[in-house]
Formats: sequence, C-alpha cells, structure tokens
Amino acid sequence: MMTNKYWNKKINNNFNNAAHCYSKYSLVQKYFANKLLIIIKELEPQIGEWIDLGAGTGYLADLLEKNFMNINVIRIDLSPNMLKENKKNSQTILWDLNIDLPPYINNASLIISSFCFHWLNEPEKKLRKWYDRLVPGGFLIVLFPNNESFPEWKDTCKKNNIEYSGLSLPCTNTLKKICKRK
Repeated sequence: MMTNKYWNKKINNNFNNAAHCYSKYSLVQKYFANKLLIIIKELEPQIGEWIDLGAGTGYLADLLEKNFMNINVIRIDLSPNMLKENKKNSQTILWDLNIDLPPYINNASLIISSFCFHWLNEPEKKLRKWYDRLVPGGFLIVLFPNNESFPEWKDTCKKNNIEYSGLSLPCTNTLKKICKRK
C-alpha cells in the first residue's frame, strides 16, 4: 500500500492545479457537506470560533455561514489556489495541517473537516490535537473514508493478485478509542 507521506506533495499539487474546476466536479463533497449541515443544525454549536480544516474552495464554510447568523468560518487549506476560490472577504489561512493547527487556534466552538483528514500523515495523531483545541462543549466533526472504504476495489485487486494501490486510510476503531480517552 502507498503511504500518505509518499503522496503529500503530489496530492497538494493536484489540488492546487485543479482548484479552478474543483467545484464543478466535487459532487460527493457537496452531497456530504449538505448532510453535515443538517447534523450541525441538530447539534446547535455555540457561537464562537468555527474552523473548516481542508476547506478547499469553501463550499462547506459557505453553507455554514449562510445557515448560521453571525458566524464567520475560518477556512484552512494547504492549497493557495483552493483558498483563492473562496468567496471574497473570507478569512482564509494557508497552512499545512501535517504540522498541526495554527498556534493561535485554541478555543474553537466547532472544528469541522470534510474529506481532508485521510490525506494527512498519521491522521490518528492529529485527531487528539484537534480535539484539544476545542472549548468545553465544542464539537469536532471529521468526515473521511476509512480503512473499510472501497471494499470492491480491494477485493478486485486481491482476486487478480494485484497490489492495492490506494492510500492506507484511517482506522475507525482506533479513532473511537482516541476519542473515548478524553
């Protein structure tokens, strides 16, 4: 299996190069952004600092700002071209989430990440650090494909004696254990 470390630079370049047309083709991400909106409305997070990690072109952040009054979502992404696609006057931060969160983010009411987490080196270790940046009662919501995703692809590779060429994806059970420790 290929590792995240091997792909980091290539993945970033791919997102950067595709930023101008990403919104046109990100149908899965948009579908789940709308599902996340419903969940967040039910959770009723407190007003405060809301962060979108791996914000890309800002679709999810835009949805949140449209549906919650007086909320400005801080949009963090590694791709400068993706951040340029965000609406004008958005608060954007160019940052490598493999390092950690920017040091001045310490009291978030909501940290959300949709389809970014699995691209990180050692994503399981990032989860604890992100969780620690929340205010008491804050929410961390992370949407990602996990180690059980793409079973047809994995089975086809196995049946045909071909190496599975996908990324090593985060293990949900490991993440559940990390979250329960808090």
